[in-house]
Amino acid sequence: MGSIDWGIFAYSTVVLSILIAWYIFGIWARTYVFPAETTLTITQQLVAGLPVALITMGIYAKNAIGQMENPFDFAIAFGYAMVLGMLSRESLTRFFEGTKGSVLPTLQSMSETELARTKG
Repeated sequence: MGSIDWGIFAYSTVVLSILIAWYIFGIWARTYVFPAETTLTITQQLVAGLPVALITMGIYAKNAIGQMENPFDFAIAFGYAMVLGMLSRESLTRFFEGTKGSVLPTLQSMSETELARTKG
């Protein structure tokens, strides 16, 4: 293992922190703009989203940081982080409140069109 280039380390840490902040902002924005009928408070949703943000944005940043060369790349990366945060809110709510029944549709609840589509 070689020595650490502290400049690259600092740059990567700053970009990762911004990505995580945009992810968390996405959770907040989704809750603020489209409030859900949930028993979870916004604080609980934000705290629950933090580990997901660390994993998701960590993987994304590891692959994307090396290719970020202009403002457009940063805009795409930060927008992606925010959209993922917005989408994760429903998943987190379902996870913590639990789903009633199976997540997968049952054959009885599927329409004839859906059944025909699954048969190929």
